[in-house]
Amino acid sequence: IHELVVVMTLTTAVVLVKFSVTYIVISSMVTAPHKWIIGLASSSVAQVSECAFLVGSRGMRLGLISREVYLLLLSITTTSQLVAPVLWYSMSSWRSKSPVSRCFKLLSAIVTKAYHSCRLSK
Repeated sequence: IHELVVVMTLTTAVVLVKFSVTYIVISSMVTAPHKWIIGLASSSVAQVSECAFLVGSRGMRLGLISREVYLLLLSITTTSQLVAPVLWYSMSSWRSKSPVSRCFKLLSAIVTKAYHSCRLSK
């Protein structure tokens, strides 16, 4: 149970950070007519790439990371790949009243406000 909590917490953190960073970068570069388009683009790249499998195995083979870290990396990568379709579907149904969609609307609003407050403080 403890390992499951660690994997789910780290996967959630990684996916949310990747979603938020991508959302901020796309928002600063492109003016989309609707914010849900930016959310959809951000959710499509929020998962950890399959490249993590290769980098992790190479790092373990070279002795840069331990076996436990490698297994944790595999778990996070696999879990984020499984969560990616749910995230994408929730973004594609942006205007729906589902709880997942509301959660990502709130996240997107928080990220947007944080971005604008950082821009104004410069």
